[in-house]
Amino acid sequence: MTVPGGQGFDGVERRGLMFVLSSPSGAGKTTLSRLLIERMPGLTLSVSATTRPMRPGEIEGSDYLFVEKARFEAMVKGDELLEWATVFDNRYGTPRAPVERALSAGTDVLFDIDWQGTQQLREKARADVVSVFILPPSAADLEKRTNGEIAARLFISPKTASVHVSNILAKLSMTSRAEIAAYSVRSGLADA
Repeated sequence: MTVPGGQGFDGVERRGLMFVLSSPSGAGKTTLSRLLIERMPGLTLSVSATTRPMRPGEIEGSDYLFVEKARFEAMVKGDELLEWATVFDNRYGTPRAPVERALSAGTDVLFDIDWQGTQQLREKARADVVSVFILPPSAADLEKRTNGEIAARLFISPKTASVHVSNILAKLSMTSRAEIAAYSVRSGLADA
């Protein structure tokens, strides 16, 4: 971590790092992100652009940058995004300029993104990325959260949520936690 002004704890200037939390929907990465931002001085949260509608209580520029689909496509074509993905028919991506400014100033940036975005960041900036893949606490907890609050938050039907949970659980049931960790290291989703 850095102290304000881009200085490391030893007083040496350094470039910031990208800390990436990724997980399936409902595993708790947003909760963890908020706790880290509250408790870690010198860490800032990247703000993603999205084409989805603003939800009650969200603040433009703080929670997301809400953009029209045409503007998002222009951002993709103009290489203005570090990463982007389509999730439940909405587009999400991280604008490049604010992140690069923060990193150049020595500020560490936290990303709360899905696995697709994590892979793209690793491909573009491997030396600047530290990633952690968050597994859900249990299959039952993931199912409960996804069928309830996550479905409501994403404006998806209970049937779509159920299919989403089934897909995640099928992947997790075929793979032990050790195999997931080994895969994450091999694929660049986690550091060795």
